[in-house]
Amino acid sequence: MEETPPPEPDADRLPESVLVPVPREMVVEVTQYLARLQWASSGIRAWSSDELLRLLEGLDDQGRTLVRAVAHAKLVGDRDLLDTQVARSTGLTTREVAGLVREINDVAEPGRSSSSCCCVLRTRAVRRSGASR
Repeated sequence: MEETPPPEPDADRLPESVLVPVPREMVVEVTQYLARLQWASSGIRAWSSDELLRLLEGLDDQGRTLVRAVAHAKLVGDRDLLDTQVARSTGLTTREVAGLVREINDVAEPGRSSSSCCCVLRTRAVRRSGASR
């Protein structure tokens, strides 16, 4: 007697995502790993040297300073760069940093998706006193 294979799961009933517990000390690494997987499967190509050069030439001094600060931090292995760190190292306010990041991403080569932006910084989580976690 021949066994029939189980039916294919109904794609409409599958969840779009699932929650998986991750130890607190590994959250950054897991998030970065998942971002790399998403990037690899997205079909988005990496920036070429010429594209980056054109982008940098189109930025003002503050924009170039921001990009250099982010690039330097990544080259020396700062895996979890915060907007406050960049602001401190460049002499800008966090508000100026946020505005520059938006401007840089807006002038990035047309046709690129927002996930291929040039500049991504984490913002500092602010916890108000008395607020529950």
